[in-house]
Amino acid sequence: MQPQKFHTSFAVGLSFIVLLISCTRTPSPKVLATVQSHSITEPQFVKRLIDFQLSAGVNDNLRVRRQVLDGMINEWLLADYADSLKVTKEDAYKRMFAYRRKKHILALWKKHEILDTIVVSETDIRQTYLHFNEKVFARHLFAPTRKKADSLYQMLKQGASFEELALKNFKDSRLALNGGALGYFRMGEMDPAFEDVAFSLSPGDISPPVQTANGYSIVKVEDRQRRPIITETEYAVKKKYIRRYVKWKKQELARRHYIRKRIDTAGLKFKKAGLTVLLEFIKQANVSGDYQGNLLFANKSDIPTEQQHLPCLQFQNQTWTVQQALAQLSNIKEKQFKLINDIPSLKLALRGLVARELLYREAVEKGYDKTDEAIQGFAEAAKQAKIRYVLGKISDSLTASEEELTRYFTQHQKEYYYPEEVKTQVLVVKDSLLALKLKNAAESGADFNRLASRYSLLAGDPDNGIIDWSPRGKFNKFADEIFALRPGEIAGPFHKGNIFFLVKMLDHRAKRPKRFDEVKQEVEANILFLKRQKQYQALLRRLRKQAHLSIDQDALQKVSLK
Repeated sequence: MQPQKFHTSFAVGLSFIVLLISCTRTPSPKVLATVQSHSITEPQFVKRLIDFQLSAGVNDNLRVRRQVLDGMINEWLLADYADSLKVTKEDAYKRMFAYRRKKHILALWKKHEILDTIVVSETDIRQTYLHFNEKVFARHLFAPTRKKADSLYQMLKQGASFEELALKNFKDSRLALNGGALGYFRMGEMDPAFEDVAFSLSPGDISPPVQTANGYSIVKVEDRQRRPIITETEYAVKKKYIRRYVKWKKQELARRHYIRKRIDTAGLKFKKAGLTVLLEFIKQANVSGDYQGNLLFANKSDIPTEQQHLPCLQFQNQTWTVQQALAQLSNIKEKQFKLINDIPSLKLALRGLVARELLYREAVEKGYDKTDEAIQGFAEAAKQAKIRYVLGKISDSLTASEEELTRYFTQHQKEYYYPEEVKTQVLVVKDSLLALKLKNAAESGADFNRLASRYSLLAGDPDNGIIDWSPRGKFNKFADEIFALRPGEIAGPFHKGNIFFLVKMLDHRAKRPKRFDEVKQEVEANILFLKRQKQYQALLRRLRKQAHLSIDQDALQKVSLK
């Protein structure tokens, strides 16, 4: 009996240990969907959903949840399809993976060096909640450099008006004529640095230059309005969403500050000849729609060999040639790529890429590429690179025949036109009586151009107030009266802020259709886009039909974002 007693005691003890382990073990995360052998868990979904909400500005609902989950499912389907094609052996894939591997290491650096240091207080949340219940009417003056912004600010301090400086500094005639007015806006609608300043000012206040993502702005608040009734109940409901927004904004501003410090100490210098070559190639790619990363890199042969090796920029001990800069640009998002249309916007994009390179070096030096967190993230980087490769291959395979181009243009000809436009000259003064006197003089035969040279606040401007061909939108509420003029006629004086201006019609051209040869590249880009979408959707339908796929709709609906 003794051996039996010992055996029973051992079994009871073992059962207790197993029970203890099972009670202390972390429960497995809820699985929302399975795709072949892959599981999409609740934590993975929640992170993606919150990221999507913050980037797209949408509220949480079942339709959005299904949309996000569908996107995650599609990613696994495309990644498995890429594996079946053995894409990991391809050079294009290797470039894409290397880029995403670097991006993940940078994300870890950002998380530990910046994001984890951000603290959001109750005061921060309450103050932002109040701002979310306000709207501000503001105007601004923009400058691409700090030096130019400081110069504008000094002019304001010496008595110049926003309206006067806007006329002289904005190329956009709408902003020039309305004194840089942006109208009413709410929290979350402007650049984070810009809105922080705007919502801190009282009506009539003018800020010193503030650095935004695209340059510098001087902000003047004209009016601010707040909802009369704000309740604690509403605050409690919205608190978690506002907290996320406050944290995101603090993180973004901290990230910008750190990057600027690194760039300022890197000795970054641009080379005009290389930038000019690179910009011309980018413009052609934007017109033709060739902004897919692998396609863009492959088409570098369109640049003469000797020009590919021209230096574009230098920083620290490194030089990027046209070819190297193009390789870096080939991985940025399509939206960012299409914003590159002049030298300043190209420099802005390259500055961001240089900052990324500098921060990557720092991240590697600190060992962020060797952590368990990094190794886990490399699997996601590989998946995203595979997806990008598949989409690139779809693009590479598409063409549009001359017959297709002609047929599409004929069917959509109404979409391709030049809008009604006018060419005008503006004479701006600060006195309404002087404006009327000058209008009477011009209508009595005095030379309007000479009057503008002598009396206008724009006197000395190379164009002497001439606004080149512009559509109705450029003239805001004055458009109807201006567009009703005949060449030689004068309208006004119009009153805006503390200025008065006359507008003389120089020339007018009606809305007119564009010729096929003028829009051929645009037509081709539209056709290829539609073909790309059609093939992509067909591929996904086929992969979904073949795949073992299950979704827990009930669990999806019950997911908590707390």
